[in-house]
Amino acid sequence: MLVALAGSEPSTDPHYRVATDRAVGIYETGVAGSLELRGTVHHGGAQLDPAMRSARLLARLCRLHAVRFGDSVRLPRETASFDTWLVDQSAADPSIGGETRTRNIYVWDAASKRSPAEWTRTLCHEFGHLVLPAARGYAAPESDAAGYLGEALYMEFLLGDDAPAGPDDHSRFDDVHRYASDRNLPRETRFHSAGPASRVLDRLDGTGMDYYIGGALASLRAFGAPILWKALRGIDDESPRELFASLRHVLLGQREIAVKLPAWVPLFADRYRIAPKDGPGVVRLGDSPPLALDGPKTVRFDAPGWRRFTSGTGRSTEIILRRGAG
Repeated sequence: MLVALAGSEPSTDPHYRVATDRAVGIYETGVAGSLELRGTVHHGGAQLDPAMRSARLLARLCRLHAVRFGDSVRLPRETASFDTWLVDQSAADPSIGGETRTRNIYVWDAASKRSPAEWTRTLCHEFGHLVLPAARGYAAPESDAAGYLGEALYMEFLLGDDAPAGPDDHSRFDDVHRYASDRNLPRETRFHSAGPASRVLDRLDGTGMDYYIGGALASLRAFGAPILWKALRGIDDESPRELFASLRHVLLGQREIAVKLPAWVPLFADRYRIAPKDGPGVVRLGDSPPLALDGPKTVRFDAPGWRRFTSGTGRSTEIILRRGAG
């Protein structure tokens, strides 16, 4: 539930001392039925319309995060709510449209004629910084990949959101679809060409970050959002490769997994039972000969490692992979 708090006590942010006199509260129903504050969008008197739209989108991102990942939003320092500040003036660096510091999101130059697509991209980006663990240490386009990863993942979640359309929240289906096709699809396609072993993953520039994000998108598509979230929550350091080390640990810890093809899959040196989930067809397992799946088949892999599984002819675009088949 959103509550416009017009005429509320003036608020000042803790980092830049930005003062605002109005706010929109984002509330969620608690376990006992009480309303609990999850976020606040602070704004001036002239910014009520973009503030309400921003609050709607942020509330929607919180819902999609919980539904898709199967886990509620976790904020820095285990705080209960976050603050978003719509600031009329530009940042010290005019090229910066948004910024996140601890649990505070800033949208700079909020009074400018920012397009709905840019509002959506900015808020998804900053929400990613707020809630996603991700690789750091990049030289470009920024040091922390969580913002661009947030754009990529939450745009996909918005695109696949099947909840009834509500009031205007900045996002437009055509804009979200365009981002997914123009930005996300090329990232994912490039990752599929070489997988986690590629040296591109070690690059600390925009090309390396896009490859890292492409791997996260490919993992989302192949194994589902809950598996990706477990991998993100399990990273131990800030290197790009750590996501795939964590993903490997999560997947190898499960005796049986569902895999949507194409996919890079980590395997033990062992026997596996491979069964089609959506009908007979042909599956390619790395460099091995094509495997006709008209029912469950047993395959032995003599060496551990990542292998690319792709679908050939037929309907087998999703398989069930079970380790230790006799």
